[in-house]
Amino acid sequence: MNLAELPGNLVTAELVARLSTLPSPDDFPFALSGVERGRFYEDLADSAVLPLATVVPASSAGVEGQQQQASAQRQRQYQVEVVFSLDDYPGRTPDEVVSAIEWIVCAALGGPVRDRALGGLALRLLVAQVEYGWPQKGYSAASITLTVAATYLDRYQ
Repeated sequence: MNLAELPGNLVTAELVARLSTLPSPDDFPFALSGVERGRFYEDLADSAVLPLATVVPASSAGVEGQQQQASAQRQRQYQVEVVFSLDDYPGRTPDEVVSAIEWIVCAALGGPVRDRALGGLALRLLVAQVEYGWPQKGYSAASITLTVAATYLDRYQ
């Protein structure tokens, strides 16, 4: 088994792939300029083109059930952040833009898993934070931060 085949890395790659091909309503075209794996938005160059997403594994642990730890079942938390400019959507209110982008991202991340190597993968999504006028008041950037809990089976052989 090589590094790319480790289940945790396969899950990360799956999230990145899903964000790279977002579904979009006909009346609200939205596509990311890129998806950064393993880096927070704050760590990117100031010249980073919006809209973009970042995917960062935040933690990993065994899954406990009835006071026993299931040895092959793992859970990993991911922080997914989507940063975009409200100026790109003239005539639309900020809450309408945020609602549309939140729906698009959740629809992409919440779909069924088709990769056999990820059989048993379960994703739970939580919109953790929405910010307007980011990084400070008067700016047009906005961000949506999601916590994605991925439960999957690990193979140790």
